[in-house]
Amino acid sequence: MFNPRFLNNFGNNTTVHLLIYSPHITTRLVYITNWIFTGVYKIPYRLTDNLDRFLQQETPRINYSEENIPGVPQILPCGLLSEKDIRVQSISFKENGENKYPFAVGDDLLGFDVFAAAFYFITRYEEYLPYEPDVYGRFTATSSLIHKMGMLYRPVADEWLALLKTKLLLPHSEEKNRFTPLFTYDVDTAYAFLGRPSRITNGHLIKDFVTGKFNAIRQRMQVLKGKNTDPFDTYNDTIAFTRKHKLDTIFFFLLGNPNKYNRNLPHTHELQRNLVKKISAETATGLHPSYYSEKDPALLQEEKHRMEAITGQRVVKSRQHYLRFCFPDTYRQLAAAGIQEDYSMGFAETPGFRAGTSFPFYFFDLEQNVTTTLKVFPITFMEGSFAEDMRMEPEAAYPVMLQLLEAVKKVNGLFCCIWHNHTLSNQGMWKGWKAIHDRIAQAAAATTAS
Repeated sequence: MFNPRFLNNFGNNTTVHLLIYSPHITTRLVYITNWIFTGVYKIPYRLTDNLDRFLQQETPRINYSEENIPGVPQILPCGLLSEKDIRVQSISFKENGENKYPFAVGDDLLGFDVFAAAFYFITRYEEYLPYEPDVYGRFTATSSLIHKMGMLYRPVADEWLALLKTKLLLPHSEEKNRFTPLFTYDVDTAYAFLGRPSRITNGHLIKDFVTGKFNAIRQRMQVLKGKNTDPFDTYNDTIAFTRKHKLDTIFFFLLGNPNKYNRNLPHTHELQRNLVKKISAETATGLHPSYYSEKDPALLQEEKHRMEAITGQRVVKSRQHYLRFCFPDTYRQLAAAGIQEDYSMGFAETPGFRAGTSFPFYFFDLEQNVTTTLKVFPITFMEGSFAEDMRMEPEAAYPVMLQLLEAVKKVNGLFCCIWHNHTLSNQGMWKGWKAIHDRIAQAAAATTAS
């Protein structure tokens, strides 16, 4: 387990831009202040429980206690960060126009415990509590506090931190955050026609003939004869396009055994193996753990070993198939397997900020009250949420994507979106979505360049 070190003593060689006093320095308080000031704002800070030393300092200060200290900005603790258990929280709200702030505490710097509020969101505290899962066993957006607050499309935790920084008049760090776009691609089905057993191919041909889909028959045969490219083979175009616009990319490969939910080619198939090798040599890649892997450490390890055997590279990035994961089991087993970065933190049925933030954070195991080595990268949206769950046409989805991009741009966060190779094929229900992909990618690239 990973535990950052924080010193309560101050030597001559220690640069401190911010000092925080709390009579109770807990692992929860250490975690959230480290994420805010070190992770997000890159501002040197220290926690201290020594009140005399705190009063002697002239550096910017925060009083995180119930004791009134004249002239020092105060955040009243609601108690969450002093607890060690997990329980249903009685959350009161401060409201200001369209804004709602959880863990209201009364008359202090902000009117709510910003440390507790951010902690509650990014640790996914509510997902440790009983909830009604969807048909795939997932925590739903409608069950989340951020949805009930009506603020799902905003990285509210990032906005709270910006408000805190403004109120405290904190100095700018030399290492400022910049808006960062990241385009990621899940390869659930590598090819539409290639690599399928003859019985499956013949079955599709017969079905298309009976239903009069003669163009589909013609397209399939042209691909199988090598006269046309498989429609799901969008890889070269995607990599060339994102390179042209200087966008970072990650491709996640599904290598689980084929079943009802894993509709990929077998990991032993030459086409599948060659594709994984090729893409891994050209850009960043990761594992797409299969549908039943979220509570099966052995299955995760097996699939990870498959990818490492194919690529000859260590696998450290991962995203769960169907965005199917549960706390704390899935994240524990990812960390135990050597995965360092997870890209599953989002809702499948809707876009928005599941953890209330666009910034990466380390997984905090609430049951054990420890910070782990697994870094979680929140996703802003998945294109399938618009097309399949929300039944939106491409042109209707684009303004929402742009709205989310602008929300991330405002806080200089990470704009991480999910696409699939097959959705860029312009086939069937995905006709028109490649154009939207290209437009939002160009908008993201223009923001970076400006």
